[in-house]
Amino acid sequence: MFDFEDEEVVRIVKKRKAKRILLQFPEGLKRYAMATALGIGRETGASVFVSADPCYGACDVDVDAARSVQADLVIHYGHSQYCEDADIPTMYVETKWLGSISDALNKALPLLEPYRKIGLVTTIQHTHELEPAREFLEKHGKTVRIGDSSTRFGRRGQILGCDFSSALSIQLEVDAFLFIGGGVFHPLGLALATDRVVIAADPFTLRVENLSDRKKRTLRMRWQALEAARKADRIGIVVGLKSGQKRLDEACRIKKMLENLGKEAVLICSREISPEIISNFTDLEAIVETGCPRIAVDDSSRFPIPVLNQREAMILVGEDSWEAYAGET
Repeated sequence: MFDFEDEEVVRIVKKRKAKRILLQFPEGLKRYAMATALGIGRETGASVFVSADPCYGACDVDVDAARSVQADLVIHYGHSQYCEDADIPTMYVETKWLGSISDALNKALPLLEPYRKIGLVTTIQHTHELEPAREFLEKHGKTVRIGDSSTRFGRRGQILGCDFSSALSIQLEVDAFLFIGGGVFHPLGLALATDRVVIAADPFTLRVENLSDRKKRTLRMRWQALEAARKADRIGIVVGLKSGQKRLDEACRIKKMLENLGKEAVLICSREISPEIISNFTDLEAIVETGCPRIAVDDSSRFPIPVLNQREAMILVGEDSWEAYAGET
């Protein structure tokens, strides 16, 4: 039950007189791609292409595919705008979920019982449900806060896998956070970014979880990766080539700092970073991923060598501390 805003999409396509359109969906929404593409094509007469490449977020607008098929409009589903517009016009369809969160909230109440002040966070699909969630929790005796995002395009209470500013803006005012949304990707990121307890309530599966144990396991793995990388003499610094992940200056700076430590460092550029790609670089002993910070956190066990994100690289070179990273200060 998602709102694909079909009428609005058709209106925009007709208004722009777009002849070729590229549709982009995150993995969980690709099952709706065919019906959506057929409907848009039928209503507008435009040639509609669907990107089959993985889509990891709003930082990953498939500009290269759009150029390749000579699209004059990209329609990006499942995320709100994150980056400045590229040279190809992009429409963001937030794909709001139209189901109920009541059962998930009820299931979360026992885990929230020890905490009086609750911070509410969610993904873009559920931001319209934060006020009803606030009312529900206040009826059960909670004081509720919803924070503002510091990003230009962020919504109140919205978090991304790499941006938790809406939560961090209120963390001193709350005892715990309640995340409403699917999976543990977003709430785990928040748990790692704050010293407050994070409870996740999934309205799709009705699973609720306190992320504290998962956070401890993840930090233990990150410490092991960091210590293994300290022993590496040859390190690759990966520069992401996706539109919202290209941090060339930061990668060059990290390379110079690693060299100052006596390590050999090489810059590697790629749209995708995977164990298969890295396994070909048999002389590398560790890599620093400067594009998406979550690859190191969520996927490092799949790689043959230690993977650090940008902040962990700063710990490695002495510009940051493990204590601050792990919330021990």
